[in-house]
Amino acid sequence: MPKSFTLVQLRYFAVVARTENMRAASAELNVTQSTLSAAIHQLEREVGVELFHRRSSRRLRLTAEGRRLMAGARTLLEDADQLYQSVRTERDELVGDLVAG
Repeated sequence: MPKSFTLVQLRYFAVVARTENMRAASAELNVTQSTLSAAIHQLEREVGVELFHRRSSRRLRLTAEGRRLMAGARTLLEDADQLYQSVRTERDELVGDLVAG
């Protein structure tokens, strides 16, 4: 059975990768650093690789595997956002006949 991860984990991963800092990412995502750190560690366990080089200056750098995941995650997250919007748009459209009188 394939390993699984969530869209939330991928979103967290993408923000950490962009900011290269857990504190900045947690502030942007409005979650605690411990929540964010746990999600990233769980994602690393699921995929079976280290995604970040952890620097002593609190700066994080993507590993080669992290860069590969980021490339795919970007596309997957964009597709998920488009899917969400298409469902919401259909729901918000008015249908049927309007009779005034």
